[in-house]
Amino acid sequence: MDDLIEGYLAHIKAGGYSPDTIRLRRGVLRNLDAELPKGLARAAVGELEVWFGQWSGWTLYTYFEAVTMFFAWAARRGRRDDPTSEMIRPRQPVSDPRPVEDEELAIALTLPRPWSTAVLLAAAN
Repeated sequence: MDDLIEGYLAHIKAGGYSPDTIRLRRGVLRNLDAELPKGLARAAVGELEVWFGQWSGWTLYTYFEAVTMFFAWAARRGRRDDPTSEMIRPRQPVSDPRPVEDEELAIALTLPRPWSTAVLLAAAN
């Protein structure tokens, strides 16, 4: 299965995905492959639903995106079917803004340049 995972990662690298995204997806796919009874090669919908059931919020959303994109890519290449096509896509979590406190901003503005400039630009709205 490693060759299929690495093929997918080469595909998204060619598509301009960041090294951080590639590293995260490699970890998610390898962990999932190791944790499923029959690995990714023969993963079934029920097994995937149980695995995804342990996550919530942004972790669930991020992992689901990684896994569904992998299976869709593998299916387009005729390497295996896409079990995630039968699954319900998790809702994108809502993120509430958490503005900086005045005291924290005052401390951050005492940083040397270029950090104080970055803080000032980020704080301006």
